[in-house]
Amino acid sequence: MGDSPGIIAVKIKQLPPDEVPSFCWDRRYTSAAVKDLLTKGTDSQRHSTLAWILREAPMDEIWNFCTPAQVFAQLPHIEKNLGRRKELIRYILRTWHELGKF
Repeated sequence: MGDSPGIIAVKIKQLPPDEVPSFCWDRRYTSAAVKDLLTKGTDSQRHSTLAWILREAPMDEIWNFCTPAQVFAQLPHIEKNLGRRKELIRYILRTWHELGKF
């Protein structure tokens, strides 16, 4: 499965552009609209959108919208808004970085 013992591969659930992601239950954004916020929004919009995705989306949906390297680069700006997932996201990024995944 993975190249390292104890590491579980996450299968990414591919989302069509017109599909509403599961974490958008309170905001009827399509996948394409969420991606637009991440690419075309102001710095503040991009940071809050990325933190929202990392905090609320299932792991198999997160990576449709960002890469681990993008999250790592933005971590200083979004870390305070990750809520209960802060330590999990930090652990994932640290592990992937140690494995040379980015």
